[in-house]
Amino acid sequence: MSLALEQDLPLLIEETEGRRVAQELGLHISGIAGQILRAFREDFIDKSFAQRLLRELLEAGRINKKIYDSLDEALQTNSF
Repeated sequence: MSLALEQDLPLLIEETEGRRVAQELGLHISGIAGQILRAFREDFIDKSFAQRLLRELLEAGRINKKIYDSLDEALQTNSF
């Protein structure tokens, strides 16, 4: 968090308490699912690969079904 603050960089973080603290500090935060969407939007990965990665996160318990469904829908409709 210190480096992100010093360098004015976004913070890639998953754990709930850390995200809360980062938000209180005014940091821009993202999780792995957000980075997958970003990679898709910026044409680094295709839709099927993004969907596979999101499915793997869901199956590993890294994201919940509600988040998975909304991200999958965003991929389907290109609405992010």
